[in-house]
Amino acid sequence: GSHRAAVTCVAASTSLVVSSSMDATVAVWSNHAGKQTPALLKMHFSPVRACDISRDERLVLSAADDKLVKLTSLPDRKFLHSLAGHTNWVQSARFSPSGSFIASGGDDRTVRLWSVERHEAMRVWYDCPASVTGVCFDGQESAVAACSRDSTINIWDARSHMLRQHYSCAHGSSPLTSIAFHPYHDLLLSASADRTLRIWDLRAGRLRNTISGHRHPIHACCWDEEGGRFVSCDGEVLHVWSFPVTSPPVVAAAAAVA
Repeated sequence: GSHRAAVTCVAASTSLVVSSSMDATVAVWSNHAGKQTPALLKMHFSPVRACDISRDERLVLSAADDKLVKLTSLPDRKFLHSLAGHTNWVQSARFSPSGSFIASGGDDRTVRLWSVERHEAMRVWYDCPASVTGVCFDGQESAVAACSRDSTINIWDARSHMLRQHYSCAHGSSPLTSIAFHPYHDLLLSASADRTLRIWDLRAGRLRNTISGHRHPIHACCWDEEGGRFVSCDGEVLHVWSFPVTSPPVVAAAAAVA
């Protein structure tokens, strides 16, 4: 009843967890400890690279190698819509905090901003020079960020659609794998195959911290809801980092969880 191949993405809400897999499925789990059999959604015929769940737990999105982002109704587990436009594999997709918009990016080097209600692209950004590996919204839904394999970070204004900030060589020449806005402060967290995390001061437009501790390429990162901790994982270890937001910059301390 669970995945039969590698898991590619995990997302959680208050009561549910969704996971995507190379086996072309998305699994829906209850957000509590204990052994369970998930509900499997089979909406794609190719590996699913990303998934997310809307805050109201009505919708789940999935993005796959079939170049589509698909929306499924969670209460009845029924397919609703396909968002078509990408011309290559879709590597990342996320709901906005309100659930009204979706950002997606992939191997066609584009980032797309979608309207959930109209099921169409509101904007396509072509500023990424390499495959897009991660996308995210800020907490106020005013910005969309994307990272790519050539170590570039781009941030666009979600309302005017203009490019707001551009960081080239964010981790030297190492591919970026994940990014996340701080929930309350003008900070962006980035993770890379170079085994480091970096925190960017978006107000000052500069690097704030470089954090080491992983022994393998980092796959993903995210902040907790309060912004005082963040989590990162590689292929073997998950780290929980403490990050009290103070000035001057502080050094993060990690607790490793095998």
